[in-house]
Amino acid sequence: MAEGEVTGHAHRLRGKIEVLEKKQEDEQILFKVHHKTTLSHEEHATLILEKGTYLKVQQVEYDPFNDLIVHIRD
Repeated sequence: MAEGEVTGHAHRLRGKIEVLEKKQEDEQILFKVHHKTTLSHEEHATLILEKGTYLKVQQVEYDPFNDLIVHIRD
């Protein structure tokens, strides 16, 4: 589960997964889904993840007015 710092909303994986690598500095997580599983969140439809290896990355957005890259927090 990955919980947002601002709203408390969370992404939840349901099913058998294995974390292969976790990098704290850039918040990347490499994980393996062993069987079809679901990814749910309060603000979007549930997604189906097929068996395979996935990389979770930190979402960012660009603020052109201040020329900044801002990390997105739920």
